[in-house]
Amino acid sequence: MKSIISHLLHLLIFVSVNLFAQSPVADFTANNTTTCEGGCVNFTDLSTNAPGSLEWDFGDGTVSTLQNPQKCYAIAGTYTISLIATNASGSDTKTMLNYITVFPAPVVSISPSAPIICFGDSVTLIPSVNMQVTYVWSPPDGLSGTIIANPTAFPSSTTTYTLLVTSLEGCTNNENVTVTVAPAINISVNATHVSCPGLCDGEISVFASGGTPPYAYEWNPGGIMPAVVTGICPGTYTVLITDVQGCQKLDSVTINGPPQILINASSSDVSCIGYCNGSVSANVSGGSGSYTYLWMPGGITVPNYSNLCPGIKTLFVTDDNGCTDSASVIISEPLAIVSNISGTDVSCYGFCDGQASVSPTGGNLPYSYQWSPAGMTTSIVAGICMGTYTVLITDVQGCQKLDSITINGPSPIVSNISGTDVSCSGFCDGQAAVNPTGGNPLYTYQWNNGVNAPQISGACSGTYVVLITDEQGCQKMDTVIINEQPQILISFTTIQPSCGQCDGLATVYPTGGTAPYFYSWNTIPVQTGQTAVFCYIVSPFIVTVTDSDGCEAIDSLIASSNCDSIWPGDANNDMIANNDDLLPIGIAYGETGPVRTGASILWEGQVAENWMDTLSTGVNFKHIDTNGDGIINSDDTLAIYQNYGLIHQKWPASSSGSASDPEIYFEFPSDTIGQNQEIEIMVYFGTSTNEVTDVYGIAFSIDYDPLLVDSGSVRMDPEACWMGDYGISLISFQKDMYSFGRLDAAITRINQTNTSGYGPLAKITIVTTDNLAGKTGIYQDFSLSISNLTIISINGDTLNANVTPGSVVVTDQIISVNESEKKSSLKVYPNPATSVLNVVARGFSDSSAISITDVLGRQVLNKRISSGNNVISEKIDVSMLNAGVYFISLEKQAEKVKLIITKN
Repeated sequence: MKSIISHLLHLLIFVSVNLFAQSPVADFTANNTTTCEGGCVNFTDLSTNAPGSLEWDFGDGTVSTLQNPQKCYAIAGTYTISLIATNASGSDTKTMLNYITVFPAPVVSISPSAPIICFGDSVTLIPSVNMQVTYVWSPPDGLSGTIIANPTAFPSSTTTYTLLVTSLEGCTNNENVTVTVAPAINISVNATHVSCPGLCDGEISVFASGGTPPYAYEWNPGGIMPAVVTGICPGTYTVLITDVQGCQKLDSVTINGPPQILINASSSDVSCIGYCNGSVSANVSGGSGSYTYLWMPGGITVPNYSNLCPGIKTLFVTDDNGCTDSASVIISEPLAIVSNISGTDVSCYGFCDGQASVSPTGGNLPYSYQWSPAGMTTSIVAGICMGTYTVLITDVQGCQKLDSITINGPSPIVSNISGTDVSCSGFCDGQAAVNPTGGNPLYTYQWNNGVNAPQISGACSGTYVVLITDEQGCQKMDTVIINEQPQILISFTTIQPSCGQCDGLATVYPTGGTAPYFYSWNTIPVQTGQTAVFCYIVSPFIVTVTDSDGCEAIDSLIASSNCDSIWPGDANNDMIANNDDLLPIGIAYGETGPVRTGASILWEGQVAENWMDTLSTGVNFKHIDTNGDGIINSDDTLAIYQNYGLIHQKWPASSSGSASDPEIYFEFPSDTIGQNQEIEIMVYFGTSTNEVTDVYGIAFSIDYDPLLVDSGSVRMDPEACWMGDYGISLISFQKDMYSFGRLDAAITRINQTNTSGYGPLAKITIVTTDNLAGKTGIYQDFSLSISNLTIISINGDTLNANVTPGSVVVTDQIISVNESEKKSSLKVYPNPATSVLNVVARGFSDSSAISITDVLGRQVLNKRISSGNNVISEKIDVSMLNAGVYFISLEKQAEKVKLIITKN
């Protein structure tokens, strides 16, 4: 029954297949798609529609018809797999590109490939692999690590190691290496020690076994030597034994000796050079048993002895074993004392500024010193004169050194001064010279006239002092007197000529000089007699007197007569052209008269026709018309300027005043002024209690010290003058005679009317010098005074005035303030004072002291005083003080008041 059913089923299947047969569909898979070289892949057929046959292509040239084949790959790479499925209905192909990847297996080798090591040594195993891998070594015995690349192998016996390497893809390989261990070397050593310290009679024998003979021996110290060495010194010796395999064994042995003989030797030096008081001593230890001693040189057999001279002493010590040692000591002597003496000569002859010193070496410090003849006990003696000095140097041991030095100096300066007298009285043609010797050339010179050369010429008579200074600053002062002949003095007797005639006689009488005399008169022709005839002429009559030495004296006289000649510029006919001559111009201002024939303003007598008017003094107005143009005005001042100071007779004295007359006085801006400072000084004429009455004009000279004033800086400004309106009713004249220290000035009204009053007369401006160098002290009294004073009224009558001089201190340090800025609490009067001075001060409750100092700061008077009711009032006698400028101050007050002392 079952077979029937089975047949029926087969039949049914056959019928259905045949009735519905289709072409196959190829498909497949693999158990893995990656493997290593030598690895296998199992493929599985997944085709459908009942393929009747299969054909596999594995990509490496091999094929298979199995339904589920296995493929093993020997070469790394990527492989494309294809499958062809076929049945009666057709065929189908499935291809999978690069479906299988075969990775390469690592290639490994080990270096060294067959290492041999000595017992106890090691070797590093170094694999060489063609790719990145991991490492596993086995067995682990005698390896420094099992999973490291380069382990160190130190097996105790021969061992084979296997290395397994695995790539990143899991591919593996292995390699074996055998490490062979050579047998160990064994050593035994025998030693013979040295017999005495310092000897080298030891011996060492070494015996080797094991390893691989033959052996080589290397000693340290010693180098390559046999197994037995002799004649060696104490010490430790090392031997290195090497077998034929290069395996080594190190061992050492120490060669000893008996104890060293220890000698502790010492010495004591001699105390001074040349002495034999040294000593030696020794303490001995070590060695064996007792000792014997021998000092050389000398053969002394005891350890200690003395009274030795300097030198080297050697001690030989021998013990019971016959071993000997030695030690040496030095008995020294101190260095000889060397004084190293030196000296500094005196700088100038006669000076005692020399110096001697020693800086000893040698001997035994410290030192003491004894100088002779100076008697000093220091290493340096100073302030000594020329001479020889001896020093005894003693050190701390009493050793001594004697030495000496000579202190010299320059020779004295000899000036060899000489002088030549002036040839004539008043001449300055004398000479003085020095020709110094000695000292220290080069020389410099300073004469008391400022010359700094060895000779001076053009010297006037007098005493000349020279200070000669040599190169070292040594000096010599000497003097020479330059004399002159007595001055030739001339006197005349005259008979004046008649007006316009040549009938005058003049006789000259010389004295002084050296007779006989010779005469020469400036007449035409020249007259050479002692008496000469002269005419009434405009120029001076001059005589030259020459004595037998050729010295000359010149004098002159001017013809005077009743001709009443005009001298242009002498408007008041007082025989001189000066500032007084402005006053008559003011009186006669605007008047007219006859023009002078041949008029000029040359300084010569000129004949002129009289005018109608005269001054109250009798002077005709023709003298006031100085330029002769027939009118009196400002143009007539030109002749005064041109001929200023020229004379044709004696200048009359100035007017003087009394205490009851109006006062002319100065007012300074402060009592102290500085250098290079412009100051304005007011000149006042009259006071509110003593006015000036009926004044028309005033002429005066202001005298000053030109050494304290800049040249050309002194001038007068009359614009503030109370006597009138300057330029309208006033005119002025001024001329600064700087070389004479005088400003000549005049102020006059020109409206023919007198005036009365008081107040400023003029403002004087000066500039102080910028250099007080060479002056005595830093304070200089600058005084102003008035001379040659002439005051007139309109009618020519002269008036008197009381003149008060003024002064101010010029200094390079301003110490006081303007009185207009500070009210002084200290009063002194009268000021200026002559004999008795009153001092008043308020605000003092106890005693104080009044101090008076001069301009140099020197105290000339000091007086203790007491106050009453907080007021000091004291009279002080200053009659013993010289005229000059002083300063008064109180002990407890910083204020100073300037005081002027005058003497009649």
